[in-house]
Amino acid sequence: MRLSISQDPPMMLIDNFGTDNWGEKAKRRKTTGTGRMRTLKHVARRFKNGFQVGTPKGARGPGHTV
Repeated sequence: MRLSISQDPPMMLIDNFGTDNWGEKAKRRKTTGTGRMRTLKHVARRFKNGFQVGTPKGARGPGHTV
């Protein structure tokens, strides 16, 4: 795709540079999931359970009140 900016002064044509995805490998190296993911690796499991916190009700022992 080539666009001419103006007809009066002869200006350069703008070519569609930057669309060949030249930094794809760099993105792969630095993206999420290439390091430890200390917190993020637990988020999917916590999301499935609705981000519950605390101890399950039965684990506190019989007759335990809040």
